[in-house]
Formats: sequence, structure tokens, C-alpha cells
Amino acid sequence: MSRRLRQPAWALAADTLTQQVEYVPAFFTRALPESRPTTREAAAQAFDEVWQAFDREYAMFVLKPQVDWSGLREEYRPRAQAARTEYDLAAVLAEMLRRLEDLHVSVRLGPEWLPGYTRPRPLNASWAAVERTVGALQKSHADLVWARTSDGVGYVNVRRLNGEEPRWLDLDPFGTPLDGRGVQPAIRIDAKPEDFTPERDPVLEAALTHLRKQPQAERKPARRQ
Repeated sequence: MSRRLRQPAWALAADTLTQQVEYVPAFFTRALPESRPTTREAAAQAFDEVWQAFDREYAMFVLKPQVDWSGLREEYRPRAQAARTEYDLAAVLAEMLRRLEDLHVSVRLGPEWLPGYTRPRPLNASWAAVERTVGALQKSHADLVWARTSDGVGYVNVRRLNGEEPRWLDLDPFGTPLDGRGVQPAIRIDAKPEDFTPERDPVLEAALTHLRKQPQAERKPARRQ
């Protein structure tokens, strides 16, 4: 059986620190894993299980009155039944779930994530302003840079962990996971996207102002565990 190939696409890796862009040729003809075939009955059953699970447990419907969930079932179920492979079925489910307009909802088939809902999200930082604010950046590793202000405030930027995107579990001071609960910021920053310029980063400036309220003589360096 022949393996499906990705459609030709340009894949570029941008390094914002060095301001360089690298072309990644591996994605141009990267083979997709073979997708197992499915039947009309199995596809319909899988679709119904997903639809019913969201209908029963998805709490955000009360905040999304514009979503006609029953109407989406009528629209997408015939397409799911027509799917010939598990990948085709997953693609139908992913397209339907994108209509929820929820950044936290996505579909994964094996190791591959299918495109989910997205929207423009302005970056709440200005990397160009960092060095002007905290001083010269030092590179300890390809994915870690740091700096220290003239009055002893440290800055660390961890871009990746072990060559992968950072993954961590956010906890409150008592060790309780914040996932699904959120947290109110201790310092509210009323900044607009246009406030972030190559010369200014309002979030970084507010953090430094907060840290500098502690007398320098009382600041204690962090200890490595």
C-alpha cells in the first residue's frame, strides 16, 4: 500500500533572537502515517460518541448561544459516514469542533494533531525591547538566555526544554494545579497591542517596577534545588 504524502508546503523556522529564518525541507514531502480504513457503521458510531460526549459534558454551550449543536450533527454526520479512513473521519470531527471556536478543543489521531480553531492573538511582549530594558542578553544554551539589570534584577528566557516546546504544570502557592481554574493576576497590566514596541515592553517594565520595591539589600538569590 502506498503512503500518502503531505501536500507541498513551505515550512520555515524563525529565530527571533538572531532574526534569521531557516527553510525546513523535511516537511515538503514528509510521508503521513498510513490511516486504517473504517466502515460506514463504525464511523457513524464514533461520530455519535463524540457528539454525545460534548452534548452531555461540554460546559461552554451556555456561553455560546450562537452554536447550533444539533444542527452541526445534521450537517456533519453524513460526511462522517462517508469517511473511508480513520484520518478522514478525524478530519470531519476536527472541522465540526472548530465551529465551537474554542482554543482548548482539538482532535488527535495517534501522534498527529489535526488543525483546530485559532484566531489572531497579539503577542503580549516585545522581544526587541528586552535588551534595551534589562541589559545585554547572555546565551547559556541555544534555548536559554539571561540578563541582569544594573540594580541586580535577573531575567531568564527559556525558549525550549530539551529541544521541545516548554511543557509544565502551573501550581498556586499551595501546590494546587491551576488547570481549569485560572488565577487572577497579582498585577493588572492595562496595555494594548500597540503599546508593545521595539523600545517598550509594558509587562516587563511593570514586573521590574514591582521587584524593585524590595530593597536591594534584602533581595536573596534563588537557590538551586
